[in-house]
Amino acid sequence: MRLEPLHPDSFVGHGDRGPDDDSAVAPPIYQSAPFRASSDEAFAAMSSSARHDRYYTRDGNPTFSRVERLIAGLEGAEAALLTASGMGAISATVLTLVSAGDHVIAQKTHYMGTSQLLGTFLPRFGVSVTLVDQTDSAAFAAAVRPDTRLILLESPANPLLTLTDFAAIADLARRHHILTLCDSTIATPINQRPLASGIDLELRIAGRRGPGSGHRAGTHPAFRGFGARDRFDGGSGSCTCGGGRATGMIVWRSLERREPCTSRS
Repeated sequence: MRLEPLHPDSFVGHGDRGPDDDSAVAPPIYQSAPFRASSDEAFAAMSSSARHDRYYTRDGNPTFSRVERLIAGLEGAEAALLTASGMGAISATVLTLVSAGDHVIAQKTHYMGTSQLLGTFLPRFGVSVTLVDQTDSAAFAAAVRPDTRLILLESPANPLLTLTDFAAIADLARRHHILTLCDSTIATPINQRPLASGIDLELRIAGRRGPGSGHRAGTHPAFRGFGARDRFDGGSGSCTCGGGRATGMIVWRSLERREPCTSRS
């Protein structure tokens, strides 16, 4: 029998449960930083698994895992990663994907912190950046170089709400084997899902769509194919700014209250 996908309102109420979760309706907040293992072999397996949620909380935590499953489902992603802040997510993702000598194409309009990362910090580490008009897809194509490794987008862009043609940029990036990353904070996954248009990674500030802009509850990068998740899993552990113990619960409660699903713009 073919099962229809759950409506988002139904998914946020039931989509976070995994086979190893207990029967609690609300997920418990796991306060521990390290976790025990039943044997040496089990501990070795935990320590060598990318983002194991019962090894060390910086890499993963059972509370975070439940929230990440919800987020990944809403975004149509393979997986998601909860971090403590928006710039923590953006910085960890970009620094994981580029190295000295690489080139990044980005937009002229970005959130202020992202603009500082692009204009001040990346050049200090030997990463060159070209800024283009996001409304002109041909400008992205003209900026591609042999050393281009990442195209960084933000749409609708803060603060002007300028839009980017995801499908055109995704097609361009595929043809040149370049990864794409989009900050999609302003639009909820009900209004916009960049991964469905071919973008490789996206992130959103959960506090902007959940508890409210005054609560910096957390941010998540979400991943789809083209090796994006493998590259992130392999290099993000040393620069991921994991959320506080209550971060997962705050975001989970905002999702359970249907806040991102009932607010349509």
